[in-house]
Amino acid sequence: MDFIVPGWRAPRHVRALTTTRRGGVSSAPYGSLNLADHVGDEKSSVKTNRRLLQSNLGCPALSGWLQQQHGAIVIDRDRDTHSTFGDGSLTRRAGTICAVLTADCAPLFLTDRGGRFVAVLHVGWRGLVAGIIESGLAAVATSPKQVLAWIGPAISGLAYEVGSEVRERLLEVFPEHRTKISPSGARWQPTCRAWSSSACAAPV
Repeated sequence: MDFIVPGWRAPRHVRALTTTRRGGVSSAPYGSLNLADHVGDEKSSVKTNRRLLQSNLGCPALSGWLQQQHGAIVIDRDRDTHSTFGDGSLTRRAGTICAVLTADCAPLFLTDRGGRFVAVLHVGWRGLVAGIIESGLAAVATSPKQVLAWIGPAISGLAYEVGSEVRERLLEVFPEHRTKISPSGARWQPTCRAWSSSACAAPV
C-alpha cells in the first residue's frame, strides 16, 4: 500500500497522507484501493479496503466517512459525531481522524503551527465556487497567518477540460485568476491545485 505524504512544516504529532490506488482488493475499473462506497464497487471490497487501510496505518477504527456534496459544509467532529453530509471535517482532539474521498478533486489539509487542530477539505471547482475553503478557515477559528496548508494530488489542466459555463462560474468568484485557466479549442483547462492555492491566499 502506497501513501503520498505532505512535505509541509506541520508539528510531528500531526499526521497526514493521501492514499493511491495500490494495495486494495477492488477489481477494475475500481482497482485496487477504492475507499468509496457510492461509485458502484462491491460493498464487501470497500469494507475490506478500509480495514486494510486501518491496519496499515495502525490507527483506531476509521469512521466519519462523509457523503460529499461538492458544497461548503465543514463538520466539527468534536461537537458532531453523527452528521455525514459535508465536504470537510475538523478536530482538535488527539487520535481523531478526518478524511475525505477524492478522485479529480483536491484534498486540502489544514493545521496550525502548534498542531492544535487538523482539518481536511474536499476541493473541486464546485466546492471552490461554494466557498469550501472559506468555510474551512472560518471553522478552525485561527488566524490565517498561523494556518499551514497542503494541497494534495488533483487532476491537472492538461487532463481536465471544462465548458465555458464552468469557466464563467470560477471567474465570477475569482476574477483576478483569469490566467489559471487555459483555452483548449472550444474548451478550457483549469488546474484545481492552482485555484485551491489562490483561494487559500485570499482574505477570509
